[in-house]
Amino acid sequence: MKNFKTIIFPVALVFMAAGSAFATNMFKKSTTTVQGHVFRPNEVIQCQPTSKWCDNAGVYTCTIDLGMGAEDVYVLQGTSCPNKLTNSFPN
Repeated sequence: MKNFKTIIFPVALVFMAAGSAFATNMFKKSTTTVQGHVFRPNEVIQCQPTSKWCDNAGVYTCTIDLGMGAEDVYVLQGTSCPNKLTNSFPN
C-alpha cells in the first residue's frame, strides 16, 4: 500500500500541473480584448469609439446597436479603421 501511494501521488501532481497550465493558457488567449470603433464615412471623425470590446479570436462578426440598427465594429489603426473585429461568441 505504501508503494502504491508513492507512485500515485507524483503522477497525480503531474496531471494537475499539466491541466492547470493548459487552463491558464486558454484563459490568456480568450481574455485579450480590443476596443471597437464604428465607421461613419460622413462624419468628421470617421472611426468613433464605442463601449464594445471584442476578443478578435472567433468567427462571429462583432456588432453593436447604437440606435441606428446593428453596426459592424472595427479596430482602430492610426486614424482609420479598416478591419472588422470578431468575437468567439455571438453578440
